[in-house]
Amino acid sequence: MGWFFKKKEEPLERKHQEFQENVKTSFTHLKKDMHEMANWMKEIHIKTEHHHTKTTHHEKRIEILEQKLEQVLLLLSQLDQEEQSQTVVAQKEEWKPAQESLSIIDTINELTTTQKMIFGAVLNLQQQFGYNAVSTKSLAKVIYPDKEYDQVRSTLSEYLAMLATFGLLAKKRKGKESFVTITTTGLKIGKVIKEEQTQRAKASKKRR
Repeated sequence: MGWFFKKKEEPLERKHQEFQENVKTSFTHLKKDMHEMANWMKEIHIKTEHHHTKTTHHEKRIEILEQKLEQVLLLLSQLDQEEQSQTVVAQKEEWKPAQESLSIIDTINELTTTQKMIFGAVLNLQQQFGYNAVSTKSLAKVIYPDKEYDQVRSTLSEYLAMLATFGLLAKKRKGKESFVTITTTGLKIGKVIKEEQTQRAKASKKRR
């Protein structure tokens, strides 16, 4: 009878061992799978971190490039404003001489022959005296050599007042005596008048 029960116990022990071996094998496979999954997760994490690092690096570079682009645009804007300012200044500088020339021509055209003659006499006398003021008495002797000063004083004073209105002369008074002097505008106009007279003289000689 003991032998019979011993025979019955052997398959149970074998099954128990097989079960344990199967469990052990399954656990080994599971452990291996979990290890592989852990490595895979770790690899994904590393790749994600690397990707994040590269993305952050690219974002910083883009930010730096944007800042540099803004600086370049600001510099270009400043250069453009400077160029426009220089152009405006240049145009104004070109306009001033042209406007001044037109003003001189207009003034000369408005002068009568007598006014031009008196103005020319003042200019010549002032040049002779080293650009000092010219007395009206000295001027009267040049313009009206055959007349007394008292006879022409009023007429000459009116002509001189008109030339002063044009800005060609400045009137001064020292005691009882009156003086006139050529202004800066008068010097410019006198130069133009002399050039015209020189050209007319040359043209007259050619005709002869």
